[in-house]
Amino acid sequence: PHDIQEHDLLFGYSFGGIVAQDWASRHHVQRVVLLNSLQYSTPLRPLFKRIAATGILNWAPKGSIRKLIFFMARLNSRPSAHFEGVIEMMEQFPCDYYRWVLKSVLNWERPTPKCPVDSVTSDWDLVFPECEPSDRCWTLNRATHLSFLTHAQEISTLLKEKVDPMLS
Repeated sequence: PHDIQEHDLLFGYSFGGIVAQDWASRHHVQRVVLLNSLQYSTPLRPLFKRIAATGILNWAPKGSIRKLIFFMARLNSRPSAHFEGVIEMMEQFPCDYYRWVLKSVLNWERPTPKCPVDSVTSDWDLVFPECEPSDRCWTLNRATHLSFLTHAQEISTLLKEKVDPMLS
């Protein structure tokens, strides 16, 4: 059982956006709002396609996938106490979790949600690409995958001024 109703809005960050869209393809909700996530109609980055083609997720040594993810996060983010807090939180997840997430992204069937999907993406996001230009997509400038650390006010304004007025 779940407590999600037809008038509810699902908000998903990163992998959570994939989960929200998948849910909305099977259940009626008012809208899905994504933050730095992969929109169902947007192609994967070539890096993900290469990861899938090599089969690395099946043979990479334990811990190496997580180390790669953390390396990419540090490479593409500004150092700050908030960032270190996010990394510390991410370190609490077991190595197998990151392998599972990557496999889930690569194998996601991308069903079409039964509702509109709004996307807030970042131009410096190495994980997921910007969404296709539309009136339901907004791109944060000079923002990375961890945009909530550096662009919180801009995200809040977008949600209030762009997404909220569209709600019925």
